[in-house]
Amino acid sequence: MKTIVLTGGGTAGHVMPNIALLPELRKHFERIIYIGSVDGIERKLLTEHKDIEFYAVETVKLVRKLTITNLAIPYKLLKGRAQARQLIKNFVPSVVFSKGGFVALPVVLAAASLGVPIVSHESDLSLGLANRLSKNKVKVICTSFKQTAKSLNNGVYVGTPIRNEILKASHARAKGCFNLSSNKPVVLVVGGSSGAISINKALRNALPTLTKKYQIIHSCGKGGTDRTITNPDYKQFEYISDMGGALAASDIVVSRGGSNAIFEILALQKPMLIIPLPKGVSRGDQEENAKIFKQNGWARVLYQDELGMSVKQPLTSPCRLTQEIDELFNSKDKIKKELAKVSLPNAVDNIIKILLQYSG
Repeated sequence: MKTIVLTGGGTAGHVMPNIALLPELRKHFERIIYIGSVDGIERKLLTEHKDIEFYAVETVKLVRKLTITNLAIPYKLLKGRAQARQLIKNFVPSVVFSKGGFVALPVVLAAASLGVPIVSHESDLSLGLANRLSKNKVKVICTSFKQTAKSLNNGVYVGTPIRNEILKASHARAKGCFNLSSNKPVVLVVGGSSGAISINKALRNALPTLTKKYQIIHSCGKGGTDRTITNPDYKQFEYISDMGGALAASDIVVSRGGSNAIFEILALQKPMLIIPLPKGVSRGDQEENAKIFKQNGWARVLYQDELGMSVKQPLTSPCRLTQEIDELFNSKDKIKKELAKVSLPNAVDNIIKILLQYSG
């Protein structure tokens, strides 16, 4: 029985590309194992894929500041590696595919110690910590950006795997599912799988102005909804499971700068405003991604300090957000002409070919 082990997680951006591969993986592997974290988002996102076997190991996330929590990292990493090693010995996979994130590191280290070939994928312009630590242990690092592949000895530019449900969603059906009218354009606002407090605040402060012209679909993160808001042109969700429908229904999109999300928006040729997570809160990867998209003319960019950088501030800048959304909408036809010139590679096919090459 030919088996593949998938890993990656921490955020939806480290899981969705794996899910995008599943239809093709099922054609070539009789058994698909997913190794994730005990309480991460991976298990939840895989619930509808009943044929995928999920196993959890100890994982550890590096906190980007001096904290006593970091003292536990070596112990937890060794424990997770040992757990993953035992699972891999039991499964005897032909190949391991890692999507990165802190969830992936113990699995990759375990597979490398057993001589199992590993292929990884890096969505961002620069390597995340897990991929940096394991880059010499993998056969190939597949990349979403051409520049990333050129900087690596084992890098191959393949693009970003996009789910079929993103590409094939119906605009008319999606508008009905979200109970949208036809007389106002639709703005989709996505703060990432964990939400974005500063974006949520700025958007809600701007609602009285924005909803005069637009309908808003808002993915605000776990615990981020505000049920005191009863504006009929504002649809809020903790997490949008039908992101394909939300994107299909939208005229323009406001998004964080996670690579997977913005490449999905690009694949659908939707004009976008990127509000990247700032360096310090993150490693700066979203700002790097946003810079490249802006340079290529694929997006407008609004930095978080222009909204009010501290989430503790009672007010952010609704006027600036409103202005950027208006400017994006008013120039959407011109932007869409530029987006139509973009030719993205078929990442799913490219990755499958590489996996089959190393799976024997």
